[in-house]
Amino acid sequence: MSETNESARLPRILAMLDSDAQGEAEAALRLARPLLGRAGLNFADLAAAAARAQLTPLYGGSTDHGVIFLECESLRREVRELRRQLADMRREHQQAQAEADRWRAIAQDAAESLWSIGQSLHPEARDAAQEKQLNIRLDRMQSIQNSLNQTASTKAAEAVGTKAYRQQAESRTAQGPTRLPLTEA
Repeated sequence: MSETNESARLPRILAMLDSDAQGEAEAALRLARPLLGRAGLNFADLAAAAARAQLTPLYGGSTDHGVIFLECESLRREVRELRRQLADMRREHQQAQAEADRWRAIAQDAAESLWSIGQSLHPEARDAAQEKQLNIRLDRMQSIQNSLNQTASTKAAEAVGTKAYRQQAESRTAQGPTRLPLTEA
Protein backbone atom coordinates (compact mmCIF):
# COMPACT_ATOMS: atom_id res chain seq x y z
CA MET A 1 0.00 0.00 0.00
CA SER A 2 1.36 3.47 -0.81
CA GLU A 3 2.37 5.95 1.87
CA THR A 4 -0.27 8.49 0.84
CA ASN A 5 -3.03 5.86 1.07
CA GLU A 6 -1.83 4.83 4.54
CA SER A 7 -1.50 8.42 5.69
CA ALA A 8 -5.09 9.03 4.57
CA ARG A 9 -6.33 5.88 6.39
CA LEU A 10 -4.55 6.61 9.65
CA PRO A 11 -6.75 9.55 10.79
CA ARG A 12 -9.92 7.50 10.13
CA ILE A 13 -8.57 4.50 12.03
CA LEU A 14 -7.48 6.69 14.93
CA ALA A 15 -10.94 8.24 15.07
CA MET A 16 -12.35 4.71 15.49
CA LEU A 17 -10.34 4.38 18.73
CA ASP A 18 -12.90 6.74 20.31
CA SER A 19 -15.76 4.33 19.49
CA ASP A 20 -18.11 3.20 22.27
CA ALA A 21 -18.07 -0.31 20.79
CA GLN A 22 -15.19 -2.11 22.46
CA GLY A 23 -14.56 -4.47 19.52
CA GLU A 24 -14.39 -1.58 17.07
CA ALA A 25 -11.90 0.31 19.29
CA GLU A 26 -9.74 -2.81 19.68
CA ALA A 27 -9.79 -3.47 15.93
CA ALA A 28 -8.77 0.14 15.31
CA LEU A 29 -5.89 -0.26 17.76
CA ARG A 30 -4.71 -3.43 15.99
CA LEU A 31 -4.87 -1.64 12.61
CA ALA A 32 -3.24 1.59 13.82
CA ARG A 33 -0.14 -0.02 15.38
CA PRO A 34 1.27 -1.52 12.12
CA LEU A 35 0.38 1.62 10.14
CA LEU A 36 2.31 3.72 12.62
CA GLY A 37 5.19 1.22 12.63
CA ARG A 38 5.54 1.33 8.84
CA ALA A 39 5.65 5.11 9.07
CA GLY A 40 8.39 4.83 11.72
CA LEU A 41 6.10 6.07 14.49
CA ASN A 42 4.56 4.76 17.68
CA PHE A 43 1.75 5.95 19.94
CA ALA A 44 4.16 8.11 21.96
CA ASP A 45 5.05 10.00 18.75
CA LEU A 46 1.36 10.38 18.03
CA ALA A 47 0.72 11.80 21.51
CA ALA A 48 3.60 14.25 21.09
CA ALA A 49 2.20 15.36 17.72
CA ALA A 50 -1.24 15.84 19.29
CA ALA A 51 0.28 17.99 22.03
CA ARG A 52 2.07 20.12 19.42
CA ALA A 53 -1.15 20.41 17.43
CA GLN A 54 -2.94 21.86 20.47
CA LEU A 55 -0.22 24.52 20.79
CA THR A 56 -0.02 25.26 17.05
CA PRO A 57 -2.97 27.72 16.93
CA LEU A 58 -1.23 29.82 19.58
CA TYR A 59 1.69 30.28 17.18
CA GLY A 60 -0.36 30.76 14.03
CA GLY A 61 0.47 27.32 12.58
CA SER A 62 -1.72 24.74 10.95
CA THR A 63 -3.99 22.47 12.97
CA ASP A 64 -4.44 20.04 10.07
CA HIS A 65 -3.09 16.69 11.31
CA GLY A 66 -2.53 15.49 7.76
CA VAL A 67 -0.16 18.39 7.12
CA ILE A 68 1.76 17.65 10.32
CA PHE A 69 1.93 13.95 9.43
CA LEU A 70 3.23 14.74 5.94
CA GLU A 71 5.78 17.11 7.41
CA CYS A 72 6.98 14.34 9.74
CA GLU A 73 7.22 11.95 6.80
CA SER A 74 9.25 14.48 4.87
CA LEU A 75 11.63 14.84 7.81
CA ARG A 76 11.94 11.04 8.10
CA ARG A 77 12.85 10.78 4.43
CA GLU A 78 15.44 13.51 4.89
CA VAL A 79 16.94 11.65 7.88
CA ARG A 80 17.09 8.40 5.86
CA GLU A 81 18.84 10.23 3.02
CA LEU A 82 21.32 11.82 5.41
CA ARG A 83 22.06 8.42 6.97
CA ARG A 84 22.64 6.96 3.49
CA GLN A 85 25.00 9.82 2.67
CA LEU A 86 26.86 9.26 5.94
CA ALA A 87 27.25 5.55 5.13
CA ASP A 88 28.58 6.49 1.67
CA MET A 89 31.05 8.93 3.21
CA ARG A 90 32.26 6.29 5.67
CA ARG A 91 32.78 3.83 2.81
CA GLU A 92 34.72 6.47 0.86
CA HIS A 93 36.83 7.22 3.93
CA GLN A 94 37.68 3.52 4.35
CA GLN A 95 38.64 3.31 0.68
CA ALA A 96 40.82 6.42 0.97
CA GLN A 97 42.46 4.98 4.10
CA ALA A 98 43.20 1.72 2.27
CA GLU A 99 44.68 3.69 -0.64
CA ALA A 100 46.83 5.75 1.76
CA ASP A 101 48.07 2.52 3.41
CA ARG A 102 48.92 1.10 -0.01
CA TRP A 103 50.93 4.21 -0.93
CA ARG A 104 52.63 4.13 2.47
CA ALA A 105 53.74 0.53 1.82
CA ILE A 106 55.00 1.47 -1.66
CA ALA A 107 57.00 4.36 -0.17
CA GLN A 108 58.48 2.05 2.48
CA ASP A 109 59.52 -0.47 -0.19
CA ALA A 110 61.07 2.30 -2.29
CA ALA A 111 63.00 3.65 0.71
CA GLU A 112 64.34 0.17 1.52
CA SER A 113 65.34 -0.35 -2.12
CA LEU A 114 67.15 3.00 -2.21
CA TRP A 115 68.92 2.15 1.05
CA SER A 116 70.09 -1.18 -0.41
CA ILE A 117 71.31 0.55 -3.56
CA GLY A 118 73.14 3.15 -1.48
CA GLN A 119 74.77 0.45 0.63
CA SER A 120 75.92 -1.44 -2.47
CA LEU A 121 77.38 1.74 -3.97
CA HIS A 122 79.33 2.50 -0.78
CA PRO A 123 80.70 -0.83 0.48
CA GLU A 124 82.85 0.87 3.11
CA ALA A 125 79.74 2.38 4.68
CA ARG A 126 78.08 -1.04 4.62
CA ASP A 127 81.19 -2.63 6.11
CA ALA A 128 81.32 0.06 8.81
CA ALA A 129 77.68 -0.52 9.68
CA GLN A 130 78.21 -4.28 9.84
CA GLU A 131 81.33 -3.79 11.96
CA LYS A 132 79.39 -1.56 14.33
CA GLN A 133 76.66 -4.20 14.68
CA LEU A 134 79.28 -6.88 15.31
CA ASN A 135 80.95 -4.71 17.97
CA ILE A 136 77.61 -4.19 19.69
CA ARG A 137 76.99 -7.95 19.70
CA LEU A 138 80.53 -8.60 20.97
CA ASP A 139 80.05 -6.07 23.78
CA ARG A 140 76.78 -7.76 24.75
CA MET A 141 78.43 -11.18 24.77
CA GLN A 142 81.33 -9.91 26.89
CA SER A 143 78.87 -8.32 29.31
CA ILE A 144 76.98 -11.61 29.60
CA GLN A 145 80.24 -13.51 30.09
CA ASN A 146 81.35 -11.08 32.83
CA SER A 147 77.99 -11.46 34.55
CA LEU A 148 78.25 -15.26 34.40
CA ASN A 149 81.83 -15.14 35.77
CA GLN A 150 80.73 -12.96 38.68
CA THR A 151 77.81 -15.29 39.42
CA ALA A 152 80.09 -18.33 39.30
CA SER A 153 82.63 -16.62 41.61
CA THR A 154 79.90 -15.70 44.06
CA LYS A 155 78.51 -19.24 44.09
CA ALA A 156 82.01 -20.69 44.55
CA ALA A 157 82.72 -18.33 47.44
CA GLU A 158 79.41 -19.28 49.05
CA ALA A 159 80.25 -22.96 48.65
CA VAL A 160 83.73 -22.49 50.12
CA GLY A 161 82.33 -20.38 52.96
CA THR A 162 79.71 -23.04 53.73
CA LYS A 163 82.37 -25.79 53.71
CA ALA A 164 84.60 -23.79 56.07
CA TYR A 165 81.64 -23.16 58.38
CA ARG A 166 80.84 -26.87 58.48
CA GLN A 167 84.47 -27.69 59.30
CA GLN A 168 84.44 -25.17 62.15
CA ALA A 169 81.22 -26.64 63.47
CA GLU A 170 82.58 -30.18 63.34
CA SER A 171 85.74 -29.19 65.18
CA ARG A 172 83.70 -27.44 67.88
CA THR A 173 81.46 -30.46 68.33
CA ALA A 174 84.55 -32.64 68.69
CA GLN A 175 85.76 -30.28 71.47
CA GLY A 176 82.57 -30.56 73.44
CA PRO A 177 79.21 -28.84 73.74
CA THR A 178 79.55 -25.21 72.72
CA ARG A 179 77.13 -22.85 71.14
CA LEU A 180 77.44 -22.22 67.40
CA PRO A 181 77.35 -18.61 66.25
CA LEU A 182 74.06 -17.57 64.61
CA THR A 183 75.72 -15.68 61.76
CA GLU A 184 78.65 -16.42 59.57
CA ALA A 185 81.85 -14.47 60.14
